[in-house]
Amino acid sequence: MVPREQKEKIIWRQRVKQFLFTKKRGLCLATLEGGFGMEEGFLFKAESQKSINDFIDSLKRNAAQFNYYVRHVFNKREEYEKNGVKVDDHFQAFQVMVCAFNYKGLQKNIERLAVLLPPKQIAVYSKNGATIIAYLPFSEEFIRKVLPGDEEFAINQSKACQRIVKLIKASV
Repeated sequence: MVPREQKEKIIWRQRVKQFLFTKKRGLCLATLEGGFGMEEGFLFKAESQKSINDFIDSLKRNAAQFNYYVRHVFNKREEYEKNGVKVDDHFQAFQVMVCAFNYKGLQKNIERLAVLLPPKQIAVYSKNGATIIAYLPFSEEFIRKVLPGDEEFAINQSKACQRIVKLIKASV
């Protein structure tokens, strides 16, 4: 019988290999366990040759095709500077909030609100002259753990997150 600690190390190594393999394919998959606060997370990243503003404009134009709209664009530079934080001259980062109207879902379970907001945020920033888009969609499994007993929401919200991934891909 293999001791528990050894099993955990083996599982961790397998997950690191999966992360490295997936990263090579352009989609970063990181499974986090032990002290990270989330048992699994999928970070979707894309790169665009468009400027940040052009990408955000494209996102706004395409949003309706995926049943979303861009509610707000947060300019992180302005937010930091407005609050007295000095940022580097080259710093360009935006947080784009996409939304869909789903009041009926909240009527069923108001706790869904806590899960609805975080996965609607898309990070857009410049790095080495390219526009990088990063997005953290929630999986069905994660949502089930956050709101046990709300199976309909776990399925629908994970599908909604995948629509955002498709929206990003259509906008790059």
